[in-house]
Amino acid sequence: MFGFYPNSRGGVDVPNFIGEMEAELAIVAARTGGQGFVEVVETILSALGRSGNEMQREGADAR
Repeated sequence: MFGFYPNSRGGVDVPNFIGEMEAELAIVAARTGGQGFVEVVETILSALGRSGNEMQREGADAR
């Protein structure tokens, strides 16, 4: 799965499975669990020039 996505991301525990994975991740989050997910999303939004707060406002406007 990760080999299909050139910019694949995963949580801090992924390196524990490197020997079992066919492809490595491009980026591994430093935090675990939900906080790692938040870290990945913030990285993506930052690369797009957006913020989580900005996205929340847009979602509220759509309702």
